[in-house]
Amino acid sequence: MRHAPVRGLLCGAIAWVAVGCGATDPVPLGDAGATRDGGGATARDAGGVRDAGRLDAGESDAGSSDAGTPDAGPRDGGIPPGLYFPPDTTDEWERIDPSAVGWDPVQLEAALDYAASANSTAVIVLHRGRILAERYANRWDLHTSQPIFSATKSVVAFLIGLLVQDGALDLDDNVTSHLGAGWSQASASEEAAITVRHLLTMTSGLDDQLGFVTAPGATWYYNTPAYYVLFAVIEAASGVTRDAFSAARLEGPIALRDTRWTPTRMAMSARDMARFGLLILAGGAWDGTALVTEPAILTEAITSSQDLNPAYGHLWWLNGQDAYLLPGNPARGGPGPLMPDAPADLFAALGAGDKKIYVVPSLELVVVRHGGPAGEPTMASSSFDNQLWRALMAAAP
Repeated sequence: MRHAPVRGLLCGAIAWVAVGCGATDPVPLGDAGATRDGGGATARDAGGVRDAGRLDAGESDAGSSDAGTPDAGPRDGGIPPGLYFPPDTTDEWERIDPSAVGWDPVQLEAALDYAASANSTAVIVLHRGRILAERYANRWDLHTSQPIFSATKSVVAFLIGLLVQDGALDLDDNVTSHLGAGWSQASASEEAAITVRHLLTMTSGLDDQLGFVTAPGATWYYNTPAYYVLFAVIEAASGVTRDAFSAARLEGPIALRDTRWTPTRMAMSARDMARFGLLILAGGAWDGTALVTEPAILTEAITSSQDLNPAYGHLWWLNGQDAYLLPGNPARGGPGPLMPDAPADLFAALGAGDKKIYVVPSLELVVVRHGGPAGEPTMASSSFDNQLWRALMAAAP
């Protein structure tokens, strides 16, 4: 039966979901400990014990920069044109003086101080791909890697987009056409109505046990167990494991050196998160090589996917919409944009414990935040988002 290996995958990925697995696996909001890519070793500490109450200046490949003082800008003193992409095999990453691109250094430092006060272990601000600010705390460094929880969802959306580009699947394929019958707890006819698009947009109509609740497309419900089914879709459509597909089509091409998969999520360093954000800012291209050759696929992913929750695309969160819903049962939300003080065109990968990858095309920015929960222990967006962006916009040109 075709569904047997799929159910096996689901048992490994969502053991707490009732698909005949029996065990429970609650998703924690905090970080269990910093690890390095490829194993469970403790992250290296390049600069000794660091002040847990303040974010320190990040190191460049040549060594530590002075705390609070950005590295010098381009050698010619001008603003560099276009996007910059960091090298693949070294820690070198070009920096730019905030004042050279119109940012207020004092206000930018205040924004970093706010992030430090809110349990952040790493913050990176990229302008056109160059480091505008980079700070670490609590013994973190450039290569410290921890789980990013549901921010992984946006990476999965990117991988699904590549499979659409390859012609290996269509978003309107029913999931059963790839996995065979029996991948959910719904009846055969109910299950056959659920498409890949429904899984990407949180409109499957399933509950957390993958049981039928309502017709697909009728309601928006942030259903992480249903999202996990996309792992099996990736494997069925690509013919290789999820991890192998990700390594060949994403991690290798953009040099994610401190990224690893667990059964349910990715662990990434802040710099790897920034690389992924830069790839998306660049429209799916990396240093002249187009990973995404059909731009409409990426554009659709970062556009409102349905009217039930305008602030949700294809596993991406969208600012600047008329209303939003956030995870919960029932979902919580309200009118207006998700982050009122942030740019309207901001979109983001958001994970539990305030793991953040923000992309702002209008300002050519990528902003990354890693750490533990900044305040209330919520999934996706929290009050931290708007407070950080209020502080950043006070510094912006």
